[in-house]
Amino acid sequence: MKQGRIFVLTIDTTDGKSIGSVAHRYYANHRFRTKTVLLVIAVDDRKVRLQTGSSLKTIFPRGYLDTILTTDVKNNFRDEDFDTGVMAMVSSMSNKLNNSTGQKSKAQDRISYMQLSV
Repeated sequence: MKQGRIFVLTIDTTDGKSIGSVAHRYYANHRFRTKTVLLVIAVDDRKVRLQTGSSLKTIFPRGYLDTILTTDVKNNFRDEDFDTGVMAMVSSMSNKLNNSTGQKSKAQDRISYMQLSV
């Protein structure tokens, strides 16, 4: 049984808006469920935001993003290797999600996310 879903939204820029308002608006407009995590990356602005559904706020509290934005991920982004950086972040999130729900994850469940681009 799936305990949550992870989506990644990559955009060029927030056009001067806060990354938080962009993430919140996208999350609300697309009616994601309470067991959904949305990772928003504004590439040109060099900003990242994690938006979580109410059921996952204890698993991914405020400040969790700092734990997955490692030096390696920052270096990947700086080198424009976004795929590697995003995969590392999603892998960490997936492992945390599976560990917190007591689920033993299958190999294909560990990296189960959808990349969204607008």
